[in-house]
Amino acid sequence: MRAVEKDAAVQEFLDRVCRHIRVRSMHAEIREELGSHIAERMDMLASEGVAEEHCAQEAIKLMGDPDDIGRSLHRAHKPVFDWKLVVLLGLLTIVGLFGLLNVQMSGRRIWMLAQFFEKKLFYVALGFAGLFICYFLDYRKLRKFSGVIFCGTIALMALTLKVGITTNGQTTSLAIGSFAINVMAASILPLLIAASGLTYRFRRSDIVGWIKFAAQMVVPVVLYWQSGSLLYGCIYLAGFGIIALRHNRFPLMAVGLPILSLYIYKLTQTPYLVERLHSFLSEKDKDYQTLQTIGAIRSAGWTGHGFAAANETLPFIYDESMYPYLIYCFGWGAGIVIGLLVIGFMIRIWKMSVSIRDEYATCIFSAFIVVFGIRLLWPLLMAYGVVPIVGQSLPFVGYGGFTQVIDFCAMGLLLSIYRRKQMLPARMETV
Repeated sequence: MRAVEKDAAVQEFLDRVCRHIRVRSMHAEIREELGSHIAERMDMLASEGVAEEHCAQEAIKLMGDPDDIGRSLHRAHKPVFDWKLVVLLGLLTIVGLFGLLNVQMSGRRIWMLAQFFEKKLFYVALGFAGLFICYFLDYRKLRKFSGVIFCGTIALMALTLKVGITTNGQTTSLAIGSFAINVMAASILPLLIAASGLTYRFRRSDIVGWIKFAAQMVVPVVLYWQSGSLLYGCIYLAGFGIIALRHNRFPLMAVGLPILSLYIYKLTQTPYLVERLHSFLSEKDKDYQTLQTIGAIRSAGWTGHGFAAANETLPFIYDESMYPYLIYCFGWGAGIVIGLLVIGFMIRIWKMSVSIRDEYATCIFSAFIVVFGIRLLWPLLMAYGVVPIVGQSLPFVGYGGFTQVIDFCAMGLLLSIYRRKQMLPARMETV
């Protein structure tokens, strides 16, 4: 190999190959791999009696045209853009915008309803800008900032607990000017990105490793607990559990089971959750929202009640009840179409994840699949009475507030990971 590295003809051949490959991070590996193939051919030619000074030239001829090789390798390692996910995301967003316009035109007397559609447009525009930025961001650079992301998010959550807005016993939002940001909902994905970079394998005797692992799991859960947003805590625990299973199965059992047990106990001691669970399990004592949701869907039929149909009884039609309200207006067929879009969206993310080889990226994908799976499927099942009603809107469809900007950025990050699936050198796959 040393002779190959010094041979001018070989270096010129490799330069011509790499000239066609725009992904510069692949150049070193491609030069090394092609150089080893040339060295093998040189050894073969030398064993056949070819003079040493001619071996390099003959080996290069056997390799083929460097321009053709370069163009072929460029096609193999060029960035990949997933149009299918973007199309599905765009369709869900259009459904959300149309749905909110439908709500606004219904004449329903809801405080500030006239501004929801305009705010939704603003958040969608901001979200797509965030998606565009995250798409071109090299996600690998986030890993070294995992600690900063984690501590920064925790600090913002603690600030929300101290000076945030309390509604219905939950302190989840922080007022910034005329906007209120649901920090507790928006914190889930950044925390999981940080956990994907911080959750390393460590020995059972590594005390520092245990402390870090426990802090990543316990501190966010305590803050969710204190804020009253127990649902967000459940979603975070599900996402963190998937990440931990890939790295630290034993610590997850040792630390996670006690934390999960305490969390379940807390859930059983929360009156409104117990009441909703009792209502869900009861055939006679259904709560008001469940009854109104079921009634709205049953009355829709296949044709629905028409655009902007009035419904004064279905609560939160701009957010968590957006899906049943769209069925109420446009019929069961609309519900099926939206359901298929959601399922197709989840299947697409899962198919993208299968082709990812980088371990850090796989952790992010796995956590996001769990989080979006819960957040997308729960509102659908909630509308049909399959699961209890909780305050969870359908991502990209419901109003969502600032949280949807984080959701769009998350999609941009997944697209960024997928974009680079063929661009990473083999040595990067196990970093």
